[in-house]
This record gives sequence, C-alpha cells and structure tokens, in this order.
Amino acid sequence: MQTVRRLYLYAMSGITLGVMLVGLNNLFVVLFHAAGLGRATAASTADDREALSLAFALIVVGAVVWTIHWLLIERSLRPANPAAQEERRSPIRAGYLSVVLAVTLVFGVLAGIQLLEHVSRRLLGVPLSNGFDFLEIDLGAAAASVLVMGAAWAYHVLIRRRDLGAVEMSGAAAWLPRVYLYGAALVGLVLAAMNLGTLVRLVLAWVVGSPLDDDVFDRSFEQRAMADALAGVIGWAIIWAGHWWYATALSHDAGWRGQSEQRSRLRAAYLLVVIGAAAVATVVFVGQAASSALQLLLGARAEFGSETRLEAIVGPLLAVVPWLLAWWAHLGWLRREATASDAESRTASVDRLSSATVALVGLAGSGIGLGVVAGYVVDLLLGGNRTTGDFWQAEFLSFVAVGLVSAILWLWNWSHLQRRHAADPVGEATATTRRAYLLVAVGASLLATLASVAVLLYQLFNTVMGVPSFDDRGSATSSALGALVVAAASAAYHGLLERNDRRIREAVAGEPQAEPVAGEPGVAPGPARRVMVLTTATQADADLVVAALRATLPPGASLEEAAD
Repeated sequence: MQTVRRLYLYAMSGITLGVMLVGLNNLFVVLFHAAGLGRATAASTADDREALSLAFALIVVGAVVWTIHWLLIERSLRPANPAAQEERRSPIRAGYLSVVLAVTLVFGVLAGIQLLEHVSRRLLGVPLSNGFDFLEIDLGAAAASVLVMGAAWAYHVLIRRRDLGAVEMSGAAAWLPRVYLYGAALVGLVLAAMNLGTLVRLVLAWVVGSPLDDDVFDRSFEQRAMADALAGVIGWAIIWAGHWWYATALSHDAGWRGQSEQRSRLRAAYLLVVIGAAAVATVVFVGQAASSALQLLLGARAEFGSETRLEAIVGPLLAVVPWLLAWWAHLGWLRREATASDAESRTASVDRLSSATVALVGLAGSGIGLGVVAGYVVDLLLGGNRTTGDFWQAEFLSFVAVGLVSAILWLWNWSHLQRRHAADPVGEATATTRRAYLLVAVGASLLATLASVAVLLYQLFNTVMGVPSFDDRGSATSSALGALVVAAASAAYHGLLERNDRRIREAVAGEPQAEPVAGEPGVAPGPARRVMVLTTATQADADLVVAALRATLPPGASLEEAAD
C-alpha cells in the first residue's frame, strides 16, 4: 500500500512540476521580451497577452497541485514519523529526483549554451543577423529557460543533499541518483571533447585559408561555427567538471558516503566507458589521418571535399588530442583509486578491465577494417567489378588505415593480458574479466560469421533460382566472403583460448583437498576435553549438580564421569 501511495505522489508531483515550469518559462519569456531581451518587439501585443494568459493558467494549476502533493511527501519526512528514514531510502523517491535532475539539467544546459553562443559570437565579431531565422538566438527564451530550469535543478539538488545527510543510502536509493551523476559527467565530457575537436579543425581551416565553401557560404559562417563550438566546449566542460568534482568529493568523504562511492561499480563503469570512448575516437580520427596520408603517398584518387591536404591529415590528429587527454586522465584516476584501496586484487582487476576494454574496441575496429579489405581482395580474385575505376581506392585505403590502427590497439592491450596469463595461468583463467572478454569476442565473431553465411546462402539461392542481379555475382559475394574469413578466424582463435582456460579451471576444481590437521593455523581444532573435580557434602547433592549441568549444556557438548 505504501508503494502505491509513493508512486501516486511522486508521479503527480513530477507531472505538475513540469506544468508549473512550462508556465513559469513562458511568463519569463514574455517579461524578458518586453524588457527588450530577444526578438520580441513589445509586451502589449495580442500574442503576448495570450502567452501571459496561458502562462498564468499553467502556473496556477501546476503550482497548486504540485504544492499539495509535495507537502504530503514532506509530511512523511518529519522526525516524528517512524517511517521517515524508509521514505528517504525509497527507490521511487530516488528515481523521481534523478529524473527531475536529468530533465531540468538538459533543458537548462541547452539554453545556457545558446547564451554562451551569443557571447562568443560577439567576442569573435560574428554578425548576429544573417537572414536565416533558424540560426538566430532568442535571448529572452534562453535566459528564461536557464532561470527556471536552473532554479528547479538547484532545489532538487538541495533535497537530495538533505536526504544524504539524514540517512545512509543503499541499493536503488544510492545507485539511481548515481546513474544521473555519472551519466551527466559522461555526456558533458563526450560533447566537450567533440566540440573541442570541431573547434581546432575549424581554427586550422581558418589559418590555412580554406572556408567551408566560398560559392555557398561566406567567412561569417565559418566564424559562427567556431563561436558555437567554443560555446559548446565551455558549456559541456562545466557540466562535466561540476559533476565529476562532486562525485570525487563524495568518494573522499570520511563517512559512509565515501565508502559507498569508492565501492560503486557505476563509478568504475564511468571511467571504463570514457576509456572505451576515447579508444573509439582514436581509431576514428587517427584512422582518418592515416587514410589521407596513404591516399597521398600511394597516389590514390583522394576525395577531401573542401579540405586541403594539410587539413585532411593534421585536422584529425588535432581532433584526437582531447580524447587522448581524457583517456590518460581517467586511466590515471582508475589506477590511483585502485591503489588507494590497498586491495591487490582490485589493482589487478582494474588492469584487466582497462586492457580488455581497449582490446575489445581494437578487435571490433580491426575486424571491420580487415573484413572490408579482405572483401576487396576476394573481389579481385573473383574478377568482380567493385575494383573498377578509381573511386574504390579511397575507400579501400580508409579501411586499411582503420584496420591497422585498430590492430595496433588490440595487439598492444591483448599482448599485455597474455603476458599476465603466462605469469599466472590459474589466476587469469579464473578471472571474470578475461572470461567475459573471450566470450564477448567469440559471440560477436560468431554473429558476424552467421550473418556472412546468410548473405552467401542468399546469393547462392538467387543464382540457383535464376533471380536477376544488378551487381556482378563475384562482387555481390566478395564482401560477405571477406567478412566470413576474418570473423571465422577471430571466433576460432578466441574460442581455442577460452577452451584452454576452461581446462585450467576444471583442473583446479578437480584437485584433491588436503586433509585438515588439528592445530594448524586456520584449521578448526579437534574436540576439547577438560577434567575437573566436583566436591559436595553428600552424593545426592553431587547428583543434583551434575543433572543441572547436563540440562544447560550447549549442542555438541557432553558431560561424562571418568573411571576411577
């Protein structure tokens, strides 16, 4: 019954809070426009009066209903209520706070970045009006969203901090808000790195003097893009830094919050996801640079678009720098926290996890790249038409570059894991991380193998049934054959390794255990015996004492008379 009540109260609070925030946002938009902030010209027009009417209606309805339900929730948190701590620990309450924090943050940050874009455009001297309405920024609407969403977000942050200070959290009450915390940090970091990569490439294009397209855009579009990228870097970096700082401060807390945060799997997962994302970005950007370099060196027909050759090579290398810095920083934090835990097993586990994460990224990239390259080789052998003309060369070299970069990442990290296995076969064969890596690799490779076989059978049945084909049969099957070769080889290699590890685990599980010897450290001793002399005035008294003692003996104990 209490769960149903909570669901009702928090659901109504969330819905009516949204209604009230929309009304407040509309109200402040009209007020800011009337003050001359934004594109509106006057506050006394019919449109503004209608907007005010709607805003007041939403505010009244939303505020009244939300206040009633929220006060009912607050009543259940009074110290006199014996279920107050249970209310604070409720997963429903934690889920409500997490959703509200996430939604208000998203809308507030997007509006805040619009304000930053306006400021950065002014700083860079970009014309604020260019004839395209969809590119203009409504400062009044952006300022209203920042004010309203920021206030709602700050209020619910205080509510969450009050809960943390009142009671120890565990289970869903602890990890649901943690999903918001590390999710916001992850999104902020990824978008900040993406915007920074875009910014450095735009700056490089500006320096070498290659605008986006002189026939369509003027230089102001390039300036505008730089200003917007700069705003994105600042805005999303603030989101990442604020949430990561708070999470780290929690982990250093001397009380239960610090211990809970340090043991959190979500914190470790966040660090590993960042490392994996940085590895993916490395494959993409370094692969782009290597592809451009190969096209120039081998004289392939290059399609660089509006980029110069310098931009095509140097631009991706500059764009990958933020990701490499994020990789280095998060890997360092992961290792330092494992070392600070004084648990050797955690340090070893972190080493395996980071290497396995990057190895999986490298394996996936090398599988895709080498599969496409193998497809082109098969097409040449079968006399297909995929390699006619000059346009295929750029694609071929692009996948060669991606395959090589990914293979280097995979070999570097997988060889590290294999060295650990050679030094401690039993410990590594029984490690969950290594087993998970091998099973994921085998499963993904088998799925790719089955997909390739399905495509080959489809082409075979088409041929047998005389179904006409627009493509050459050799070209129609070459991609699937190339993918089949690479995927099958990967599945066989990792499958053999998993079988070898399974034999080690079975051998360890089948070893006979040594018989315990009483008196050895860590071994339970044998039965204990003590001889005592009981003296009473009469034999009857002795019989009564012995009977009383036997009645109070614990299970497993006995009282026997020794022979004279």
